[in-house]
Parts: sequence; structure tokens; C-alpha cells
Amino acid sequence: YRGHDYPREWKIPAVADVQVHMENTWHYTLDSELGITEWSRLMPNGDGILHLGPDHHPFSVSMFHQLRCINVVREGVMQLYGGPAVNHSMPLLRHCMNYLRQMVLCRSNTELQSVKRPFGGGVTAWDQCHTCKDWNAVHSAAELNYREYVQWTESGINA
Repeated sequence: YRGHDYPREWKIPAVADVQVHMENTWHYTLDSELGITEWSRLMPNGDGILHLGPDHHPFSVSMFHQLRCINVVREGVMQLYGGPAVNHSMPLLRHCMNYLRQMVLCRSNTELQSVKRPFGGGVTAWDQCHTCKDWNAVHSAAELNYREYVQWTESGINA
């Protein structure tokens, strides 16, 4: 791919809609060792960077960009509350918040969620089923792409 001459979307044949039961989980805590490990496992090897086309041009998939940004924000929040220092700059945090805002608005999910109180907030989205894209299929395809890229770089064909 050259310049802007590339597909707008990564077509993966196995990405289907799946029903996912969402609940207020004990997983993905912000500050525990287990939570930090779980957050890091959301990213495939290669940090979700794909290498496509005959020249193995690098691309990021929006899902992985969003996950990286959520983790940047998570680490920034933890630092504010006395957690380990991170090297994220304010421009990176601004970028991530703006990017996540844009992606939420872009997707404009209109699924209805129950409300505890009619005024003053209290929205509860827990204990509901949602129709989602199968992110495991995207993760697996990214892992395969990474293995193929590593194999290509080790083969010396790219020299």
C-alpha cells in the first residue's frame, strides 16, 4: 500500500455478531496485579499493529487503538491516586480522551439501558446481554498477522 491507497477496513471473514452478557465484574481492576495483567492481555502480540500488503505496511485497528487509549487513561488515573508513575504526556492523554469520545459518538450505540432513578443519573448497564462483534476473532486474526509478519522479517525476504 502506498500513501492513502489502502482499504478503509480490515476484512476478517470470521467476525460475527455475538451475544455477550455484561456484568459488573471483579476483573480488570485498575490497580491490582491481576487487573494490570488482564488489561495487558487484551492486546495481542505486536500491540495490535497489523502488517498488510506485499510490503507489510503497518496499520492499527481501531479496536486496539481504543484499548491502548483506555489503558493510557487507566494508568493516568492510577498515577493521580498514588499509583506508579507513567511516562504519558498530557498531549497523549488529550489525544486518547478525544479519540475515545469520537469513537463513542461514531458508533452511537442506541441499545436501551435501565435507569435506577429518573433524575440525577443512576444509569445501570449491568446484567444485560449485548450484541457485539466477536472481538476474540479480531484478536486471533491480529495474532496470526503478527506471527506471519515475524516469520516474514526472519526469512530475510524483506532485505
